Amino acid sequence: MKKRKCIIYGNCQTTPLQNYLKSSPTFLSHFTIFEIPQVHHADRLRGLPDGYFTDCDLFIYQKVSSSYSYKLSSDYLLSLLPRKCITISFTNCYFTGYFPQFVVDPNGFTYGDINVARLLERGVGKQDIQAILADENYYSADFLESNLANTLYELRRREAGVDIQVADYIEKMFRVERLFYTYNHPRYYLTWYVAQKVLQQLEISPLEIAPIVSESYASDQTHPIYPSVLKHLNIQFQNPSDYQLFMNGYPVCFGEYMSYYIDYVKTKM
Repeated sequence: MKKRKCIIYGNCQTTPLQNYLKSSPTFLSHFTIFEIPQVHHADRLRGLPDGYFTDCDLFIYQKVSSSYSYKLSSDYLLSLLPRKCITISFTNCYFTGYFPQFVVDPNGFTYGDINVARLLERGVGKQDIQAILADENYYSADFLESNLANTLYELRRREAGVDIQVADYIEKMFRVERLFYTYNHPRYYLTWYVAQKVLQQLEISPLEIAPIVSESYASDQTHPIYPSVLKHLNIQFQNPSDYQLFMNGYPVCFGEYMSYYIDYVKTKM
């Protein structure tokens, strides 16, 4: 039997999804994954060759807006697909519930911390900053519950009309499983869930896929969860390894991470 052509399109979250689907013998017996550049690696003006899509049998994709690039937009690519093609959309996973401190760092650090920047601007010393941010009551319960509600609302808004949605799963499980390395890099718990849902859409048993696949694409950099977030959101991860932080691939504790980041920001001031 001739295998059918599958394309998985989106951002870096497509990497673990592809790896999970490849661990399903039934999926592999029916489909060959045709690899294309992730959206952020593709040329916004030229897009991708139309011929990639005109003979596609299964298109698994994240929504990409035409405001980012018309030629890379999911609507444009959908228009190229043959009528026989099966399409499955999945959410661009995003969650700030663990990371209320996140801000785009103007100095180029991968994941910035608004509190460190503000405290340094006020002239607070490094050790005092570390102590302040390590306080279990730095963030209030009310603030964190509001931030949680807002990020789930925004995620549900974004995933409206998407075939495979994740907001309900995140809301149910984020306290017992660390679902994200950073606000936009989901961990294997979540990508495994998405992969299972894809297989269900294809009427393939979700039990076929491996529980964990390599996630080197994101696991080398972990944004810390503040002690106050752990406390007030009642986060109690079942797996002790979920608490582990990594910076540039090296395991670090909360204090070590903050020390490095504070030093980095100070050199840019």
